Amino acid sequence: MFSQPWIKSFLDHTFLHRRKVTSTIKELPAIEVVQERMNAIAATQSKYKADETISADETAVLYGLQPKNQYVPTGATRGEAPDSDEKSRYTSMQAGDGDGDMLPSFNVIKCFSKKTDLTGTRVLKTLHGLDGFTSAEGWDMFRWTRTLTLLDKKKVPFTKVYSRPLLKHRESGIVITIQHKAWMDCAGICMWVDVVVGPHFAAKRKKGLIIWDNCGSHCMQCVKEVIAEWGLEEEKLPVNMTGKLQIMDLVVNGPYKAGVRRRRCRALFEYLQSWKIRRLQELLKPREERELPRFSPPKPDLRAGLLNSFAVERELFEQAQFKLAVRRSFVAAGQIPRSDGTYVRYTSHTTSRISACLIHLGKVEEAAFSACASTAD
Repeated sequence: MFSQPWIKSFLDHTFLHRRKVTSTIKELPAIEVVQERMNAIAATQSKYKADETISADETAVLYGLQPKNQYVPTGATRGEAPDSDEKSRYTSMQAGDGDGDMLPSFNVIKCFSKKTDLTGTRVLKTLHGLDGFTSAEGWDMFRWTRTLTLLDKKKVPFTKVYSRPLLKHRESGIVITIQHKAWMDCAGICMWVDVVVGPHFAAKRKKGLIIWDNCGSHCMQCVKEVIAEWGLEEEKLPVNMTGKLQIMDLVVNGPYKAGVRRRRCRALFEYLQSWKIRRLQELLKPREERELPRFSPPKPDLRAGLLNSFAVERELFEQAQFKLAVRRSFVAAGQIPRSDGTYVRYTSHTTSRISACLIHLGKVEEAAFSACASTAD
């Protein structure tokens, strides 16, 4: 048998960490293929400043999940989860630049219409009337319309006019829109470029670079045309390398989702406090008059889920440590140059820590990247 100290030492010096299984094994490209693609990205990026280079990625926000763990009394065999909804979700498009600043998030919630014109739906209109999303609280309703040429299931092109409503916050620039599955489809990507990315770069030098993965909606010709129309360029990471080179996936999505879950647990704790007071009040009554309240916290709804997520963005994205982690990750992943103008080179798939896959890191950059990796963990 292996002793626990030996196992811990083995895991430490081999950089192995316990992780929840969340995806299937993907065949990684050859190192030479990765290097060739990253060299092409570096050649394009050399024309831009750090704050004109953004990494973008969409992620599912499961705001209705139950807590992962509980602390229970001695003798309890397992924890019991409060009422939750594991299917309650929306998609959030997150993007950040090489200076560590995040762009306003673009959030897609579900509607029940599959039409190309979604302006007649009432989902956003109803949300616009709820506390936290009214005009008095900074939210305005707009309409996005664009003619796009897409491909059907048989790869035959067709052209249609897409119209979608959106809510946009005047101060933060956060956007909420709809899609029948709450997905970022091609029309959603074009809309994101039109209402978030394009205006963001238009306020600078009217030029910029988007670095993202090979998701099908990113590769459509209509998306490329919309990006070019704004005077922007886009570069795609090597295939199946999102988990190793996608900045948003490495240091943003994890802390962001953890923050959403923490706020969910905080809401459960606040409910527990009020439930405990009501229970104590009932226990003071004679036994025959008692009506002990059942511990039944309400399931989080879409409104609460969105507000919690936006609160996490305000708290997390403005932290100096978070911005440093994003900025250093761009350097460590070879997507913006180091202080001497050279780019870090990717050399190996053999370890889960990107810092061990990269060479020619100076001591300061290596220490900073280790801090950023700890933030992601």
